[in-house]
Amino acid sequence: INPGASGHASFSITPLGGSLSGGTIHLSANAKGTSFSETNTQEAIQSSSERDIKIETNVGLSARAVYSLGPFKNTGIIPPSAETATTYTITWTLTNSSNTIRGGKVTSSLPSYVRWLGAVSPSSELISYNPVGGELIWNVGDVPAGSGSTLPPREVSFQISFTPSVSQIGQAPVILGKSVFSGEDQFTRTSVTSGSGEQTTRISSDPIFKTGDENVTK
Repeated sequence: INPGASGHASFSITPLGGSLSGGTIHLSANAKGTSFSETNTQEAIQSSSERDIKIETNVGLSARAVYSLGPFKNTGIIPPSAETATTYTITWTLTNSSNTIRGGKVTSSLPSYVRWLGAVSPSSELISYNPVGGELIWNVGDVPAGSGSTLPPREVSFQISFTPSVSQIGQAPVILGKSVFSGEDQFTRTSVTSGSGEQTTRISSDPIFKTGDENVTK
């Protein structure tokens, strides 16, 4: 390395088992070499640097729509019929691996043709609904480390009503928009997020569902 010059090197690491969340990785780097003065005198030199890298938690959000399961009795027919209301239960489930999350929040929205019924289980969970734009917010609060593994997952269910129009016959309409979780990892002090896709009338996780039940009929 010439006087005044610099260089760099990069590398990547893979944790044993293929995944890592929470905890700290301690990195230590040591450099040594020999310097030559103008009089060609040799001198051994060395330098070292250490750093602790904090690992973010893994948070997961899933959403599912069902008819025959859950805390509410749903009404209407499956497959849904045009201009006839069918109710569904939506369940959000949160898992969190290793670091406590603070200020957790899940946001989503209901389409204009879906009605919020106000039924929430457990009733202690805080879900707000804005009829202007159909925005849904679940104020989760703290999500403890180990939720979904050593602890039960954080979970909430709510009921909606879907009245399809004639123009939706033969389709599997969206009944809940994309869901997004956000919060702060209390160990790394970073923002963590997770998401789940749209939910439609294709309620494939319901044991009564069969192919074709997702399509609106006359």
